[in-house]
Amino acid sequence: MSKLKVEIDNHSFVRSHGHQPRGRGCWAFEIIDQSNIRGGSGSGEVVTTVFAPSSTLREAKLWVTAFVRKNYAAELATGCLYVSVGP
Repeated sequence: MSKLKVEIDNHSFVRSHGHQPRGRGCWAFEIIDQSNIRGGSGSGEVVTTVFAPSSTLREAKLWVTAFVRKNYAAELATGCLYVSVGP
């Protein structure tokens, strides 16, 4: 079975800071689960913020990718998951 692709968006970060994310630091990621919207339950999306260990952005993206694959596999498989670098 191939690994599911995790796409990480930078728009919230750029809108907040005025530039692309880069460098070393404590990176936050917003994991937005929209599976309840498609399921028709009416409860809306669920946003979870996770913080990667202090690292470069590249290392943090690798960390959050592994985290999402482990903890949100079903949502990722259905295309109901959105991951963004936190603002």
